[in-house]
Amino acid sequence: MNMMRKTLVFFIITMTCTLLPTSPVSGVTFETSPALYISAPYPFLPWSQSGYSKAGVATLSATSKSPRLSAGTNWLQRFNQQLEQLEYRVSKDAVGQLQAPNRAHDVRTYFDGKGIRVHRRMAADNYSPLLALSLSGFGRGNDLVPVQQGKVKASADVVEIVRPGLLEWYKNSAQGLEQGFVVQQRSPGMGPLVLELKVDFARARLVGQVIELTTRQGQLLQYDKLNVVDASGRVLASRFALPSPQRLQLVVDDHDGQYPLVIDPLLTNVADKILESNIEDPSVGFSTNAFGSSVSTAGDVNGDGFADILVGAPLWDGGEAGEGAVFVFLGGASGIVGSNPVDAHVRIESNQIAAGLGTLPCSVTGDVNNDGFDDIIVGAPTYQDVLPGTALQVDGAAFMFYGSAAGITGTGPADADVFIRSIELRSALGVYVSGAGDINNDGYADVLVGVPGYGLPFPAIIPANQRSGNFGAALVFHGGPAGVTGTGFSDADRVILSFDDTGQLNPTIFGQIGNVCGAGDVNNDGFDDIFLGGTEATLFIGSTTGIVGTDLTQAHSRVFATPALPIVDSIAGPGVGYVVARAGDVNADGFTDLLASIPFRDAVPASTTLSEGSAYVHLGSAMGLVVTPEVTYLGVQGAEVLGNTLSGIGDFDNDGFDDIAIGARVFPGSLNDEGIAYILRGGAAGPAASLADAYTRLTSGQSGATALGSRFGMAVSGVGDINADGFDDVLFGLGYFDAGEVDEGVVFVFHGATAPAVLNQPPVPDAGSNQTFIDVANNNMASITADGRASFDPDGSLVSYEWRLGETVLGTSPVLTTTLPATGDYGLALNVTDDQGLVRGDLVTIRVEPAPSSTAANDNFSSGGLDGGFGWPGSWQTTGSVTLSSVDSFPGAPQALLAAGSTSLTRTVTLPAGTTGLGVQFWAKLDLFASTDQVDVQISQDGGPFTTVRTFTIAESGTGYHFYGGSVSGGPITLSWYPATATTADIRFQLSSASGVFYVDDISVKAIRVPAGTPVPPSGQRPVSAAGSDVSIDDADGDGFEVVALDGSSSQDPDGSIVSYEWYETAALLGTGPNLSAAFDVGAHTVQLLVTDNDGGTSSDTVTVTVVEVPVVGPPPVIDSFTATPVTTTVGSSVTLDWVTTHATDVSINGVASGLPLDGSTVVTPVVTTIYQLTATGSGGLNTANVTVTVTPVGIAGDINGDSTVDAADVLLATRAVLGLYILTPDQMQRADVAPLVAGVPSPDGLFNVSDLLLIQLKALGIA
Repeated sequence: MNMMRKTLVFFIITMTCTLLPTSPVSGVTFETSPALYISAPYPFLPWSQSGYSKAGVATLSATSKSPRLSAGTNWLQRFNQQLEQLEYRVSKDAVGQLQAPNRAHDVRTYFDGKGIRVHRRMAADNYSPLLALSLSGFGRGNDLVPVQQGKVKASADVVEIVRPGLLEWYKNSAQGLEQGFVVQQRSPGMGPLVLELKVDFARARLVGQVIELTTRQGQLLQYDKLNVVDASGRVLASRFALPSPQRLQLVVDDHDGQYPLVIDPLLTNVADKILESNIEDPSVGFSTNAFGSSVSTAGDVNGDGFADILVGAPLWDGGEAGEGAVFVFLGGASGIVGSNPVDAHVRIESNQIAAGLGTLPCSVTGDVNNDGFDDIIVGAPTYQDVLPGTALQVDGAAFMFYGSAAGITGTGPADADVFIRSIELRSALGVYVSGAGDINNDGYADVLVGVPGYGLPFPAIIPANQRSGNFGAALVFHGGPAGVTGTGFSDADRVILSFDDTGQLNPTIFGQIGNVCGAGDVNNDGFDDIFLGGTEATLFIGSTTGIVGTDLTQAHSRVFATPALPIVDSIAGPGVGYVVARAGDVNADGFTDLLASIPFRDAVPASTTLSEGSAYVHLGSAMGLVVTPEVTYLGVQGAEVLGNTLSGIGDFDNDGFDDIAIGARVFPGSLNDEGIAYILRGGAAGPAASLADAYTRLTSGQSGATALGSRFGMAVSGVGDINADGFDDVLFGLGYFDAGEVDEGVVFVFHGATAPAVLNQPPVPDAGSNQTFIDVANNNMASITADGRASFDPDGSLVSYEWRLGETVLGTSPVLTTTLPATGDYGLALNVTDDQGLVRGDLVTIRVEPAPSSTAANDNFSSGGLDGGFGWPGSWQTTGSVTLSSVDSFPGAPQALLAAGSTSLTRTVTLPAGTTGLGVQFWAKLDLFASTDQVDVQISQDGGPFTTVRTFTIAESGTGYHFYGGSVSGGPITLSWYPATATTADIRFQLSSASGVFYVDDISVKAIRVPAGTPVPPSGQRPVSAAGSDVSIDDADGDGFEVVALDGSSSQDPDGSIVSYEWYETAALLGTGPNLSAAFDVGAHTVQLLVTDNDGGTSSDTVTVTVVEVPVVGPPPVIDSFTATPVTTTVGSSVTLDWVTTHATDVSINGVASGLPLDGSTVVTPVVTTIYQLTATGSGGLNTANVTVTVTPVGIAGDINGDSTVDAADVLLATRAVLGLYILTPDQMQRADVAPLVAGVPSPDGLFNVSDLLLIQLKALGIA
């Protein structure tokens, strides 16, 4: 690996920052957050000769020394790209501080000899950092050596802090701020290797093996993913330690590690707040709390002006297994108060085994009693109760709790303000609950309860709690001065059914009712409406008397799927039909809009397993709901389940248009059950037209975050304005996320913010068309090629490619060449990353089919020797010494033995008509090979020249027999060749050796018939790419760029010719042809040469180009003036120091820079006579100037209290000051500082200690 070239220890951290929190790898990814995001480049880190990487740095064109630009951009775009690339360079600000802005991630980093301070890029107060990190100790065990300040050097986008024996470096680019440490030698001593970092402006805590850093602004960062690899590629044991909240350590067990080591921690941003259950799955796979599986706003339950939230944990065990719980967390000026169930405002439990409280969204109801406090409703769909007046069991309940100045005070069914009961078994009442708004416009909020398991009535002889089927119902309850007074079906203000309730035994069934939601005022008539999901999405409108209509046929608007969703005998809702939600007013036209989805809908109607899902936006209007979707979003891969959670999220960016969130379990390029929520902005024309246009994406970055076995838990919800900053906020719940405990579940809270004026357009991945490849050898190992070179970035450039099969990374080049292990369909994902950190994925299906083939000939030398064979006319032709050998039984005696020298074994095989390829399988051994010995396996078509399809060398030979084809247990070799058409073929084994011998046996030839147009692997050997030697060149003219010529003409193809050359830096194509001339800026660049031969084979090689900055030596700095005003003062008085310099690049006073300008002033307050030295530093050296400020005494030395005499009162004050019981004022300090005595005269040393106390005691006694 290139990273192992230098005998140094590298410690790598890569910092980046985006505009909203992302996900981190172990935390949620939010692509456009103003929070800090830091990611590691390993394993794609290209190493330079100077020890730091060149990942994502702006590159240059091949024809001029100017920043390299994307093809197809106009001059203004090119100009802006140049400006943006120059922005990443390190420079000094107006007051001389060394800094580096990062446009891509909205941060600005300041550097000094201690380390870094990270700020928001456009923060008005640069003295309020998010975080400061500095290396404070290095060594072994507890024996750490303090690390002193270093000398800072900067060039282009690289900053180095140089200390004796230790180089710390930072590199700024669109990929972020990358940090590394270069250690020259192994640290002496006993114990593990330790690096200690000092943390400022944030507090750290260790959660499992994750360090969480909370900034003073309340932002949360994570420091995790510690990975250590030694020079042999072996991973070494490592861990985090946290001696205190302000000190974190990287601890490495390197006792048997081979240096250099790569120590790679990862610092990432996470959400603005993380709520964790902190309870590990007790059975690791069978039961968990599912904390965060449902989330919702709670409104403002305590009337303090901050929105509050609800978090459901349907499998919570608070004394009864699986009883479920809902937690209320209050909002506040800093966001959500509390971080786990222990410090929630209140915990509501069902107090019944397996009741499932909080299974699906709990909800704010609004203010049902109009007392000024919002109220909440929660459901427990499997809560067991009895039918009133009977002993018959019924299932399902909903509970309401009223808000108050004290918030929510109830904690369970016993003290709920309202208890809504079911009337039948398995009704699932309460699985869906929702506020309904004010449907009758009486000033009181109303409530909606879904009963998706409600069935048809049985004859009277059947028990009253039994019903037939699961067709669903919705219950509406009106608010009033006493709140909600209804308790079930019998006293609900409206019951909406899915069938014709005429008392018949077999009524007409119209459909099914699943989930329910308050719709807002869709037609803007002053009455709020409701929206029901199921086999259709139906809108019922409000009126002075409440909801209009009692069954699906009486709905105001009905939305049907195409083809129609079937009525099935199961609970309607997710898995059966529509999921519905309120979208808000996405186009600001005054009408509320709605969301609907069919998450388990198959894109292929005949399929029963794909479940790609679909989601729709329907606009409101004066006529009601527009049934034709304004926007349709379609899932594209199996088990995506797009639309499994939906929500309007209010006005997240405060632009006047409401925004929406749409969830899915997976997405192109995701991990298994990773989970995603697309955030789509509203606008005058409605929301974004496609998922590719999402404003940002929330992802967990963790496999299995949304699922455990057959259980699924994921939710996204708008929650109002938690911190009252004018921006609405978002919750993202993941029921099985690991945040320190296994499957504990979390909720991520994201605060809204202003969207950037110009949004980075995401990259466009293109994995190519679906392809079919043939397993030509019928050995379940098919070679395939996928081409992603059509991918592009509309407003920048691509910096990386990643091909994945599930969670396995197959390759990181634009063109993927690999083998797939069996026949069947493979869904490959191509993830591409642009120069501002956005990642997008595309899918391609690769089908591997067995090739139609037949055995043309076979010979194991057991019948007829070299003249035998089965179905193989003719004989083996030989040159040199070829005999039969029975010294071994592999795979059965005898074998053909080719003796040392120039020896060959050749035979012709007749191929049947239609043959397009040839498969050859054989067993072989090599023995006693010298370094120059080799065996070539060659094939000739119709008597033409031989083509070498494989060469064996000493690498396949041992001191004894080496069984080629795998392990020492033996194995056959399978080779393929594709002549397009042939009638005969000659198979030849050619040995050229000084000492080695070659054994071969059981040779089988198959005729392959590949269908026309099917891609096939290369016919012969792959080419050999040679990018040339590494290049290091000085930037002689000091302009930051140099043109470098690279030569790939030494590349070759052993059995053909090279037809194309492509030069890449990361993902950017630099040029084509065997030679490249390109401009590179200062730093190190890893360039890849990809060559393709005449039969489709590819190969790549890399070369490192390093452009070395040459320091420019200018004239020596001049201090034109350095003065103090006044030059004489008293204790506590201010003095102004003024200076003017020429040719200086840095200024410090008494060794302290503190961001001083090159020409300027500063105010000091000396307490003793002080000499101030100004040091001006420039490329031509340094210069100094001094000024003395005299501080005159105030009063009598030793007279602390200023009463003109030194007495016992002064001794008492001095004693208390020494003991820390009294703090001296500046005037008192000057009179008290009498030690030491010089020739009998007090000589202040600026300190007050026991020596001063002793002299004051002597003066009080009249002795001194």
